[in-house]
Amino acid sequence: MVKEKFLISLILGLSIIGLLTLYLAISLINPIEIKIKDIKEPMTGNLVKITGKIESFKKSNTGNIYLNVSDDTGGITVPLIGNLGKTFSDITKGERVDIVGIITEYKDTLEVLPRSEKDVVIG
Repeated sequence: MVKEKFLISLILGLSIIGLLTLYLAISLINPIEIKIKDIKEPMTGNLVKITGKIESFKKSNTGNIYLNVSDDTGGITVPLIGNLGKTFSDITKGERVDIVGIITEYKDTLEVLPRSEKDVVIG
């Protein structure tokens, strides 16, 4: 009985340490700075940073905003979904933007999807 309690405590402790280690590792991952033309389908799931200009944007009736961001090499869509759309509802065309996000594919089109407000810097 004492051995079982010890083993359960040990396993629980090691599990918590493992989860904390994973959390720290994920939060310390630095994005790859990349030009838009270099974003390709095999990179889906990678964390990247792009810098460009807001060429245009669309606001949906649900509050989402779809930015068309370009640099000197090409353009890509950056969806601001949910609270991100509400947070950045006052954007304007032509503003400089730094985006950190995950490369995703939606309807056969690559996008850079920000994870939170701190992944979008306008100005």
